[in-house]
Amino acid sequence: MYEMVTTALSLGVIGKPGRRTFLIQGRDNANCITLKLEKEQVSALCDAIEAALDTLEEEIGPDPIEPKPTFILQNPVNPLFIVSDMRLGFDHSRELLFLQCDPFLEETEKSDEPDVKPVLFFVRRPPMRHLVTHGRSLLEGGRPSCDLCGNPKDTQHICPRLNGKHPRIA
Repeated sequence: MYEMVTTALSLGVIGKPGRRTFLIQGRDNANCITLKLEKEQVSALCDAIEAALDTLEEEIGPDPIEPKPTFILQNPVNPLFIVSDMRLGFDHSRELLFLQCDPFLEETEKSDEPDVKPVLFFVRRPPMRHLVTHGRSLLEGGRPSCDLCGNPKDTQHICPRLNGKHPRIA
């Protein structure tokens, strides 16, 4: 497992709505690790971080005040792996949140010793709070949703709620 105490943790997207690639990138003074996420993972991560921070605020007090970081992905943006599972926790001795990202492995790779190891990011609370806000703004920047079914709406969207009764596009 690769561990990194980050100086910056960013979420970002590459591409246009409907064809976006979601990325998470951790940086320290010497290294930069980029991983690929799915849109649903970004949403779940934002929810989990917010819940964890709210619990920590009740347990150990409010987040220290820090300026909002810039969420710019550093080049080159070459994902090390696609994230399958994530785990979020808090290291009380270091007073840092941690995010463990496990690589997606094909069935053939699971039996062998994988080449790519999980990544463990350690992050202070204030940057994680800002990461939630930034992540949600990225999620809202996609295609508009259909009013009837909630699926992304584009020129090819035929709403399933219409049950084929209406040829119109919702």
